[in-house]
Amino acid sequence: MNTGEITTHLDSITANKVKIGKYMIMNENRPCKVIEASKSKPGKHGTAKIRFVGIDLFTNKKYDHLASSGANVSVPEVIKSEWKLESIDDETIKVSRELRPGESAKGVDTPHHDDNENNAEDGEKTDKQLSKKEMRKLQKARRKGNLTEDEEAKLGGSSTIDKPEETKKMEKTLPLPVDEELADKIKDAFSNGHSVLVSVLQSMGQEAVTGFREVK
Repeated sequence: MNTGEITTHLDSITANKVKIGKYMIMNENRPCKVIEASKSKPGKHGTAKIRFVGIDLFTNKKYDHLASSGANVSVPEVIKSEWKLESIDDETIKVSRELRPGESAKGVDTPHHDDNENNAEDGEKTDKQLSKKEMRKLQKARRKGNLTEDEEAKLGGSSTIDKPEETKKMEKTLPLPVDEELADKIKDAFSNGHSVLVSVLQSMGQEAVTGFREVK
Protein backbone atom coordinates (compact mmCIF):
# COMPACT_ATOMS: atom_id res chain seq x y z
CA MET A 1 0.00 0.00 0.00
CA ASN A 2 1.36 3.40 -0.94
CA THR A 3 1.04 6.46 1.25
CA GLY A 4 1.28 10.10 0.25
CA GLU A 5 -0.17 12.33 -2.36
CA ILE A 6 0.76 11.38 -5.93
CA THR A 7 0.55 14.06 -8.58
CA THR A 8 -1.81 13.89 -11.57
CA HIS A 9 -1.11 17.43 -12.80
CA LEU A 10 -0.85 18.07 -16.56
CA ASP A 11 0.48 20.96 -18.62
CA SER A 12 0.13 21.62 -22.35
CA ILE A 13 2.82 22.74 -24.77
CA THR A 14 3.12 22.70 -28.55
CA ALA A 15 4.62 19.54 -30.02
CA ASN A 16 7.56 21.36 -31.61
CA LYS A 17 8.79 22.33 -28.11
CA VAL A 18 9.04 18.76 -26.82
CA LYS A 19 12.68 17.67 -26.60
CA ILE A 20 14.22 14.22 -26.40
CA GLY A 21 14.60 13.19 -22.77
CA LYS A 22 11.51 15.16 -21.70
CA TYR A 23 8.11 13.78 -20.74
CA MET A 24 4.76 13.69 -22.50
CA ILE A 25 1.49 11.76 -22.42
CA MET A 26 1.14 8.98 -25.00
CA ASN A 27 -1.44 6.25 -25.62
CA GLU A 28 -4.15 8.50 -24.12
CA ASN A 29 -2.96 8.67 -20.50
CA ARG A 30 0.47 7.06 -20.15
CA PRO A 31 3.39 9.22 -18.88
CA CYS A 32 6.37 8.55 -21.14
CA LYS A 33 9.94 9.71 -21.59
CA VAL A 34 10.61 10.80 -25.17
CA ILE A 35 13.52 8.87 -26.73
CA GLU A 36 13.00 9.77 -30.40
CA ALA A 37 11.45 12.65 -32.33
CA SER A 38 11.39 12.86 -36.13
CA LYS A 39 9.80 15.70 -38.08
CA SER A 40 8.28 15.22 -41.53
CA LYS A 41 8.14 17.82 -44.27
CA PRO A 42 5.00 19.95 -44.48
CA GLY A 43 2.23 18.34 -46.52
CA LYS A 44 -0.11 19.94 -49.01
CA HIS A 45 -1.89 21.69 -46.14
CA GLY A 46 1.38 23.21 -44.97
CA THR A 47 1.57 21.44 -41.59
CA ALA A 48 4.59 19.39 -40.54
CA LYS A 49 4.09 16.29 -38.44
CA ILE A 50 6.30 15.07 -35.58
CA ARG A 51 6.53 11.40 -34.72
CA PHE A 52 7.49 10.79 -31.10
CA VAL A 53 8.67 7.53 -29.60
CA GLY A 54 8.49 7.23 -25.84
CA ILE A 55 9.07 4.72 -23.05
CA ASP A 56 6.38 4.34 -20.39
CA LEU A 57 7.79 5.50 -17.05
CA PHE A 58 6.20 2.62 -15.14
CA THR A 59 5.89 -0.33 -17.54
CA ASN A 60 8.86 0.27 -19.89
CA LYS A 61 6.51 -0.24 -22.85
CA LYS A 62 7.29 1.70 -26.02
CA TYR A 63 4.66 3.97 -27.60
CA ASP A 64 4.42 6.08 -30.76
CA HIS A 65 2.65 9.42 -30.92
CA LEU A 66 2.05 11.52 -34.04
CA ALA A 67 1.18 15.21 -33.73
CA SER A 68 1.17 18.33 -35.87
CA SER A 69 4.14 20.50 -34.95
CA GLY A 70 1.90 23.33 -33.79
CA ALA A 71 -0.63 21.17 -31.95
CA ASN A 72 -0.79 21.01 -28.17
CA VAL A 73 0.40 17.86 -26.40
CA SER A 74 0.01 16.99 -22.72
CA VAL A 75 3.03 17.03 -20.42
CA PRO A 76 2.77 15.24 -17.06
CA GLU A 77 4.22 16.53 -13.82
CA VAL A 78 6.98 14.12 -12.80
CA ILE A 79 8.38 14.18 -9.27
CA LYS A 80 11.59 12.44 -8.32
CA SER A 81 12.54 11.71 -4.71
CA GLU A 82 15.05 9.60 -2.82
CA TRP A 83 14.11 7.16 -0.06
CA LYS A 84 16.04 4.90 2.30
CA LEU A 85 15.56 1.19 1.66
CA GLU A 86 14.30 -0.47 4.84
CA SER A 87 13.49 -3.99 3.59
CA ILE A 88 12.97 -5.93 0.39
CA ASP A 89 11.38 -9.24 -0.59
CA ASP A 90 10.40 -11.00 -3.82
CA GLU A 91 7.54 -8.62 -4.56
CA THR A 92 7.88 -5.36 -2.64
CA ILE A 93 10.27 -2.76 -1.31
CA LYS A 94 9.70 -0.91 1.95
CA VAL A 95 11.22 2.58 2.01
CA SER A 96 11.26 5.61 4.30
CA ARG A 97 12.37 9.23 4.44
CA GLU A 98 12.35 12.02 6.99
CA LEU A 99 9.28 14.23 7.05
CA ARG A 100 9.66 17.74 5.71
CA PRO A 101 8.48 20.75 7.77
CA GLY A 102 4.67 20.94 7.77
CA GLU A 103 4.32 17.42 6.34
CA SER A 104 2.45 14.56 8.00
CA ALA A 105 3.17 10.84 7.67
CA LYS A 106 0.41 10.67 5.03
CA GLY A 107 2.09 13.32 2.91
CA VAL A 108 -0.52 16.00 3.66
CA ASP A 109 0.62 19.42 4.77
CA THR A 110 -0.31 20.28 8.34
CA PRO A 111 -0.54 23.77 9.86
CA HIS A 112 2.64 25.02 11.48
CA HIS A 113 2.20 25.90 15.16
CA ASP A 114 4.54 28.51 16.59
CA ASP A 115 6.12 27.22 19.80
CA ASN A 116 6.73 30.82 20.83
CA GLU A 117 3.09 31.86 21.20
CA ASN A 118 2.32 33.99 24.26
CA ASN A 119 0.89 32.30 27.34
CA ALA A 120 -2.81 33.22 27.45
CA GLU A 121 -2.93 33.55 31.23
CA ASP A 122 -0.03 35.85 32.04
CA GLY A 123 1.31 36.96 28.67
CA GLU A 124 4.75 35.48 29.44
CA LYS A 125 6.59 32.65 27.68
CA THR A 126 7.05 29.37 29.50
CA ASP A 127 10.47 27.71 29.51
CA LYS A 128 9.30 25.45 26.65
CA GLN A 129 8.19 28.50 24.66
CA LEU A 130 11.52 30.31 24.83
CA SER A 131 12.95 30.89 21.40
CA LYS A 132 16.04 28.93 20.45
CA LYS A 133 18.07 32.15 20.47
CA GLU A 134 16.88 33.02 23.99
CA MET A 135 17.50 29.48 25.20
CA ARG A 136 21.05 29.40 23.88
CA LYS A 137 21.79 32.79 25.44
CA LEU A 138 20.52 31.68 28.85
CA GLN A 139 22.34 28.35 28.70
CA LYS A 140 25.57 30.13 27.81
CA ALA A 141 25.11 32.48 30.76
CA ARG A 142 24.39 29.52 33.06
CA ARG A 143 27.64 27.81 32.06
CA LYS A 144 29.53 31.00 32.90
CA GLY A 145 27.66 31.36 36.19
CA ASN A 146 26.18 34.71 35.14
CA LEU A 147 22.47 33.93 35.39
CA THR A 148 20.21 36.16 37.48
CA GLU A 149 17.47 34.60 39.61
CA ASP A 150 14.83 35.68 37.06
CA GLU A 151 16.81 34.19 34.19
CA GLU A 152 17.35 30.96 36.12
CA ALA A 153 13.60 30.77 36.69
CA LYS A 154 12.96 31.28 32.98
CA LEU A 155 15.40 28.55 32.07
CA GLY A 156 13.88 26.31 34.73
CA GLY A 157 16.56 23.66 34.43
CA SER A 158 15.49 23.03 30.85
CA SER A 159 17.82 21.26 28.44
CA THR A 160 15.49 21.53 25.43
CA ILE A 161 18.16 22.89 23.08
CA ASP A 162 20.67 20.23 24.04
CA LYS A 163 18.17 17.42 23.48
CA PRO A 164 17.89 16.37 19.81
CA GLU A 165 14.39 16.30 18.40
CA GLU A 166 12.91 12.93 17.52
CA THR A 167 13.18 12.25 13.81
CA LYS A 168 9.80 11.58 12.25
CA LYS A 169 9.58 9.42 9.15
CA MET A 170 7.21 8.66 6.32
CA GLU A 171 7.11 5.04 5.19
CA LYS A 172 5.62 3.32 2.16
CA THR A 173 5.70 -0.02 0.40
CA LEU A 174 6.30 -0.14 -3.35
CA PRO A 175 6.41 -2.96 -5.91
CA LEU A 176 9.76 -4.18 -7.16
CA PRO A 177 10.98 -2.40 -10.32
CA VAL A 178 9.65 -3.90 -13.56
CA ASP A 179 13.27 -3.94 -14.72
CA GLU A 180 14.39 -7.30 -13.33
CA GLU A 181 18.06 -6.43 -13.66
CA LEU A 182 17.55 -3.29 -11.55
CA ALA A 183 15.55 -5.25 -8.96
CA ASP A 184 18.32 -7.86 -8.67
CA LYS A 185 21.01 -5.18 -8.23
CA ILE A 186 19.02 -3.52 -5.43
CA LYS A 187 18.54 -6.90 -3.72
CA ASP A 188 22.26 -7.69 -3.97
CA ALA A 189 23.32 -4.32 -2.58
CA PHE A 190 20.92 -4.59 0.36
CA SER A 191 21.75 -8.24 1.13
CA ASN A 192 25.46 -7.32 1.26
CA GLY A 193 24.70 -5.03 4.18
CA HIS A 194 25.03 -1.76 2.30
CA SER A 195 22.89 1.28 3.10
CA VAL A 196 20.78 1.84 -0.01
CA LEU A 197 18.90 4.89 -1.25
CA VAL A 198 16.31 4.26 -3.98
CA SER A 199 14.98 6.76 -6.51
CA VAL A 200 11.19 6.98 -6.65
CA LEU A 201 9.32 8.48 -9.60
CA GLN A 202 5.77 9.82 -9.20
CA SER A 203 3.39 10.82 -12.00
CA MET A 204 -0.24 10.44 -13.07
CA GLY A 205 -1.35 8.68 -9.90
CA GLN A 206 1.46 6.11 -10.01
CA GLU A 207 4.87 5.73 -8.46
CA ALA A 208 7.74 3.31 -8.91
CA VAL A 209 11.38 2.67 -7.99
CA THR A 210 13.55 3.65 -10.96
CA GLY A 211 17.10 3.54 -9.60
CA PHE A 212 19.33 3.31 -6.53
CA ARG A 213 22.68 4.20 -5.06
CA GLU A 214 24.75 2.79 -2.22
CA VAL A 215 25.73 5.03 0.68
CA LYS A 216 29.02 4.29 2.40
